[in-house]
Amino acid sequence: MRLEIPRLNAVAADLPAAAVRALRNNPHVEFVEEDVKRYALAAATPSRPPYVAGQLVPYGIHMVQADQLPDTYAANRKLCIIDSGYDLNHEDLSGNTVTGSYDPGTGWWYSDENHHGTHVAGTIAAIDNSGTGVVGVNLNRRLQLHIVKVFGADGWAYSSTLAAAVDECAAAGSNVVSMSLGGALPSRIEIMAFNALAAQGIMALAAAGNDGTTSIQYPAGYPGVISVGALDENKAWAPFSQRNSKVELSAPGVDVLSTVPMGAGVHATLKVGGADFKPGVIYNNVPGAFSGTLGGAATTTPSVSVSDTDGAALNARLGQEATVSVEPYNYGYYDGTSMATPHVSGTAALVWSYFPSCSAEQLRRSLGRSAQDLGKKGRDDQFGYGLVQAKAAYDRIRTLGCGN
Repeated sequence: MRLEIPRLNAVAADLPAAAVRALRNNPHVEFVEEDVKRYALAAATPSRPPYVAGQLVPYGIHMVQADQLPDTYAANRKLCIIDSGYDLNHEDLSGNTVTGSYDPGTGWWYSDENHHGTHVAGTIAAIDNSGTGVVGVNLNRRLQLHIVKVFGADGWAYSSTLAAAVDECAAAGSNVVSMSLGGALPSRIEIMAFNALAAQGIMALAAAGNDGTTSIQYPAGYPGVISVGALDENKAWAPFSQRNSKVELSAPGVDVLSTVPMGAGVHATLKVGGADFKPGVIYNNVPGAFSGTLGGAATTTPSVSVSDTDGAALNARLGQEATVSVEPYNYGYYDGTSMATPHVSGTAALVWSYFPSCSAEQLRRSLGRSAQDLGKKGRDDQFGYGLVQAKAAYDRIRTLGCGN
């Protein structure tokens, strides 16, 4: 037996085919299914180097109107992040109220070898701390967080692991569950877990997927889960974002700046002929030395990339002195519906904190009805009901009441 989920009366185990067939024929066993995989749904590398000097409000915070609400709510909501962990030592995250647990497969919740979970957490709750780094949707340290670590450095987990994680979120007293993850196949054990979550009045949100197709990914495809698609800074649909009948809300998911484990990000500078350029960073995306045009052995040569526009400008400066530096940093830009999801889950927790008497289903309706309609009029497969809007949802509930 690999995993037991007592509250769902289920277990996960590695079995030979004959044993699986025997269990399926056993009248005392409700069902047997493959333990399908779930993956973190973000780009594998930063899309450009991180911000350096001073505190920055990422564009997504403005887009979802998180900066437009009065700072009057109480610490009455708990948000559970199911992901790869949380860097508890991070300068922008250490001031939050955070709990979690130890898992024998992935380790302690306060470590993050994959970096994905810390990036998600920063969008939700990076704190406003005197010019350091960035801010999240909930920036004043009042949101309670619970972390369930299901991913290690490889960035995938089984559906049974996710079902157990959902159960842990509920047991921890969470109001919102944020999942920047998914996979192609549905799972009955997950359906049981999310049905139980809904019955307890807990809101669940998941990334729609990054294949840019019409296929449905799970858990975003389950009825009790809000499926979140991705937009860019201009509120345009991100071409990698899934488009289908399950997409419910959209949020920023392109070039999203947030926290990564301390020192795990990179900051690059490029100066040529006295002019500053904005470089990207090239590095190996698999374990081992950087090879190819830089040779087959490990190298300490700083390597950066530039846009086509900057490349043309650099051509005009051939022969001039150039300075390149690549240094560790604590922030990074990432793409993915993984990055859109924490904008919506963070907004849900923020708005709900003003109106804790609203039910999860009422809040879900209010978020949909107050979203900024994009694309075709009304709900559509690219944008869902549109861009989530914190202030519009707050105003709607305050005026019309919960769920109207």
